[in-house]
Amino acid sequence: MLQDTEYMPMTDNIIRFFADNRSGNVKKLYTATLHEFGIKDGVAIYRLLKNVV
Repeated sequence: MLQDTEYMPMTDNIIRFFADNRSGNVKKLYTATLHEFGIKDGVAIYRLLKNVV
């Protein structure tokens, strides 16, 4: 999912984050992603993760 994106170097952090925030609640995932990665990166990472949830 992160292959060929600018977030490839952050793969370990994103996997750890997703494992900790895997509640199935999309709204909570969105706000947690923004909080963890900032607005610009958080939105982009959320868009990648929401397909997995």
